[in-house]
Amino acid sequence: MMHRRDFLDLSIKSGLGLALGASPVPVWAVQRSDDAKYANKIHLLRRIKVFANEIGLRTNEAFYDNWKADRNSLYLYLYVSLPDKIVSPKGPDDDGIDSYSPNNTLSMERLKENISNGYHTMPYTTAGNSAAERSNILLSYHPASIAFIGFHEATHQHLRQNDTRLPYSFEEACCDVVANAAVKMFAQSHFDFSYRAALIQEQRTEDIYKVIVNNINAFETGAYTDVCLLYQQCKNDIQHLLPRDNMFMRTRFDYEVNNAYFLRNRLYGLHYPLLKEVMLFMGVRDFIQFIPSLPPDEAGTLKMLNEAIKK
Repeated sequence: MMHRRDFLDLSIKSGLGLALGASPVPVWAVQRSDDAKYANKIHLLRRIKVFANEIGLRTNEAFYDNWKADRNSLYLYLYVSLPDKIVSPKGPDDDGIDSYSPNNTLSMERLKENISNGYHTMPYTTAGNSAAERSNILLSYHPASIAFIGFHEATHQHLRQNDTRLPYSFEEACCDVVANAAVKMFAQSHFDFSYRAALIQEQRTEDIYKVIVNNINAFETGAYTDVCLLYQQCKNDIQHLLPRDNMFMRTRFDYEVNNAYFLRNRLYGLHYPLLKEVMLFMGVRDFIQFIPSLPPDEAGTLKMLNEAIKK
C-alpha cells in the first residue's frame, strides 16, 4: 500500500509555447524573474524554516530552498472511494489515493476506469508536498497560507526524520494541528505577519472540518433521506465558510462532494479535535517532541493520546 507520504517527486518540465519569430527566454532569465517577483515570500519561507527548527521541528536541509521542476504546476492526487461506503476500493486501511502526478496531469485512463467501476472519484490539487519545493502557485498565496503549508510539510518531515510511521489518519490531522499553532506563534514573534489572518484561516479550516465530519457521520449512520442532497448541502455549507480571497483554502476544499471527498478529508478532520486537545494540554513544543513516539496502529495511538490528556 502506497500512502501520499511515500510518493516521490518525479516532476517533469512542461514546455512554453512561443510566438512565431519570438526569441526563446533563457531558463536562467525566467528563474531570476521569479526570484525577484517573489523575493519577500521566498524570504518568508526561509524564516519559516528557521522558526520551525527553533520550535523543535526537524526539517530537511533543502527545505523550500529549491524550485519545483515545473514551477507553474500543482501536485495532483486522484482519490477513489466505494459508492456505498467511505472506503478505498483497496480496503479500509488504504488512504484512497489511486494515482499521483507532480505536474497537475490527470490520468484520464485511471479516472475513466474508476468511474466505469462505479467508484466515486476526486482529482485533488495542491501546492503543498513533503518534498517542500517552491512553486509560483505556492508563492502567489497569502503569507498566512504559505506559512501554514510550510509548517504542515515541516511536520511531515519531522516525523520522517524521526522514523515515525503513525497511522495516516492521524498524521495529516497532526500536521494541521501543529501548522495552525505554529503559524500563530510565528505571527506573535514576527510583527510584520498578520495574526488575525492566521486566526481566521484556522477558524475557517476547523469549521469546515466540523461540517465534513458531521456529514460523514450522517452518511455512515443513514441519517439522511437523499444522499445527493446530503452531498449538495455539505458543499453549500463549505462554500459559505470559504473565504473568497483565499485561493489556498479554495484549492483545498472547493470540489464536488462525494465519498472520495469524504475519504480524503476524514484523514484531516476526524482526529483533529483530539490531537488539538493534546497539543493545548502539552504546549506546542512538547507536543512536537511527543508525536514521534506515537505507535503505528490506530488503537495504540488513540490510547496514548487519551492517556496524555489524563496525566
